[in-house]
Amino acid sequence: MRKYNGKEYIEKQKHDIIELVEIVRILRSPNGCEWDRAQDFNSMKKCLSDETEEVLQAIDKKDYKNLLL
Repeated sequence: MRKYNGKEYIEKQKHDIIELVEIVRILRSPNGCEWDRAQDFNSMKKCLSDETEEVLQAIDKKDYKNLLL
């Protein structure tokens, strides 16, 4: 759990899109995560490709439960 501007963010808890944007802003801020700050579109291509492949496999397997997690 992390607190930021009086709000608690708990890992592995569901977050809405507004919270996602806030979390990304926190991670990419000067006091955020060094790894996240170093990323750009090109460096994210491999991770995006891997995650997309996992989604496609879940769809093919009709593993809808994992698509919602």
